[in-house]
Amino acid sequence: MARQKGAHRLTGTIGELTYYRSKNGYIVREASSLSAQRLAIDPAFARTRENMSEFGRAGKSGKYIRTAFRSLIQNAKDSTLVGRLTKEIMQVIKTDSTSARGLRTVTEGDTRLLQGFDFNNDAKLGATIFAPYTATIDRVSGGQQSLFPPLYPSNRWWCRRGLRILKW
Repeated sequence: MARQKGAHRLTGTIGELTYYRSKNGYIVREASSLSAQRLAIDPAFARTRENMSEFGRAGKSGKYIRTAFRSLIQNAKDSTLVGRLTKEIMQVIKTDSTSARGLRTVTEGDTRLLQGFDFNNDAKLGATIFAPYTATIDRVSGGQQSLFPPLYPSNRWWCRRGLRILKW
């Protein structure tokens, strides 16, 4: 991908070149010859449409998960969360063996693949909480349960007398 250098920072399309700003700076790329109409109806792009459908489903599922955990991850997420979560959900969708390709869903896939997912890649839960915990998902009720021993921050030792239950 070409990068812009110089005093003129452009955004938009000029002829066959599209200029835009990304987190890596100003970028320029050549316009594609593929139209949206051709992508939507051409039989040669049937597999592409199937992949787009499943990717869209993964994105929506990721949005639901992030919304469900919003209050917990509000101050703990990183800038790569959306992409990493979508990637993991795509792996779950690919395990759906009951639906046809392009129609596969998260609910029919193996959601256990999401176990151990960290909302912050730089501060993994296993590296910040040094205590044994268990997590379970109830598919019938749609609930998730994590069991942690009680934390006493003053001495940073985990008490072995009982478990604290967190439900989402």
